[in-house]
Amino acid sequence: METLKELNKLTEPDPRNDFTIAMDPSAPGGYRRLTVAERHRQMARLELSESVPETVRKAFAVTRTLWLYGWFYWSFYTLAGFHAILCLDMALAIRIAREEGMPNPPAKTPPLQEMLKRAIESNWITDKGIAHARHLHDRWTQICVEVPEETYETSPDPLEESPQRYCRILLETLPGQRNSFAHPKHYWHGVPDSSYLIIENVHDLIQQLFHDEVVRS
Repeated sequence: METLKELNKLTEPDPRNDFTIAMDPSAPGGYRRLTVAERHRQMARLELSESVPETVRKAFAVTRTLWLYGWFYWSFYTLAGFHAILCLDMALAIRIAREEGMPNPPAKTPPLQEMLKRAIESNWITDKGIAHARHLHDRWTQICVEVPEETYETSPDPLEESPQRYCRILLETLPGQRNSFAHPKHYWHGVPDSSYLIIENVHDLIQQLFHDEVVRS
């Protein structure tokens, strides 16, 4: 059960982080505990470029810092995922306003799903600009090399059907995740990896919205 963290324990790592591990062939058993330095490197890699509006970069910096502080209070990981989606909502509203010749978004903007759908249909975002989509494609390619052809010949790469297949998966999932955060029926929290994926996906979508040509490997 979550409680107010005691004053003398504010800077102590949350013990639930003891169960997060990294694969390491040189360690006993082939794995070891993750460190806060590794967590920091994960967030440092997700810096938005200066082509992104400053207000979005500021908000996304809060997202990354909140996730990093999950090292000290576990539930912050999940809250960071929610905040990341709010950053995407802001970025979409700004991009759409620019397309319509407005300096700023109107007071009332369309729902997240509607704005994200417009971004997809306008080709502002594609799977090539999303690291996780590329990793899924590379993994499928590796599987096709490793297993007999007859095993996969009737099951084509699910991300090859469209250059925006993964974008459409995000269209189906991100708005629902946002709504579950915004209108909760009970309190819950997930795990760092799931919220990290949300943050990474949002980073890659925002980069594309503002025509950043740098694609992370």
